[in-house]
Amino acid sequence: FTISHKSPDYQKAEKIGNTVEIFSRKHKWLFLQSDFVISSAGEDDVFNPFAKHSEPYKDLIQNSRFVFLQHGVTKDDLSGWLNRFGKNIYGFITVSQREFESILEGRYMYDQKNVWLTGFPRYDRLTDAAEKIITIAPTWRQYLVGTIKKDGSRSYSSSLIKSSYFKAYQSLLNNEKLLKSAEDAGYRIQFVMHPSMRASKDLFSIDERIIIEEGRKTYNQIFKESSLLITDYSSVAFDFAYMKKPVLYYQFDREEFFANHTYSEGYFSYEDDGFGEVVYDETRLVELICRYIEGGCTIKKEYLSRVEGFFRFHDRNNCKRVFDKIIEKRG
Repeated sequence: FTISHKSPDYQKAEKIGNTVEIFSRKHKWLFLQSDFVISSAGEDDVFNPFAKHSEPYKDLIQNSRFVFLQHGVTKDDLSGWLNRFGKNIYGFITVSQREFESILEGRYMYDQKNVWLTGFPRYDRLTDAAEKIITIAPTWRQYLVGTIKKDGSRSYSSSLIKSSYFKAYQSLLNNEKLLKSAEDAGYRIQFVMHPSMRASKDLFSIDERIIIEEGRKTYNQIFKESSLLITDYSSVAFDFAYMKKPVLYYQFDREEFFANHTYSEGYFSYEDDGFGEVVYDETRLVELICRYIEGGCTIKKEYLSRVEGFFRFHDRNNCKRVFDKIIEKRG
């Protein structure tokens, strides 16, 4: 594992296997000796630890076999970022037939030897132990954040406080009908800000009954303990739905989002393929949340059917399939 000793996850990684300080001389040497580079991140430094000094190693970097575990299910068009000429992915991990076909038939320029329908390894560890917790977890807005700092965090844009994103969540997280309904039924509501948006936390004036999750829990733990997820365009909906738990999509700024964010809409239709209702205004969203609370936060048959039809594998053998595929391709 390449990881900084300063990372809060360093000790976790150290217990699992060998670790090496990221970007250290040893990391670079091991990189040049490796058969495969395996990561859920697709940033350039994953398969090029030499940064601007990579010219002497250009051929070796080009020939490195990068297995992309994926950050989340590819539901939108990310071909501008993940295409063969930009990333040269050796093994592109997918979870469904439709996702698999979207990579092959899209502008990614890969063929079947590079796109692997195996399921995500991390799904093997998704277990449901739901408590009375409702999680609100929107994705980030590229147009409302600043540049990446040395520590990996981002500042927020001065335009954020006037944005529809800020106004929508400022209002929702103080909605008295929602708060009272949850409180009366014994539910807690937690707001999980995307890491790229956390710098703006103090701008919000949020009711004290709302729990603000700032990275103390893993996403796995958040998914495990939650009974209902409210998100927008985030791929966290797939992880949550995989456990056959209900999702709501709150898309009050859809046109604005896709006109300004880092990707455009792809094969996945939220209305026709999504794992829960798509909502465009706060009144309707709160009404649906209250109904789910009254019903014990049980996924509806229509959406359960979509979950079961979307994911190719519902077992706990995703790790094995990926491992076997890597070994098969090793020669």
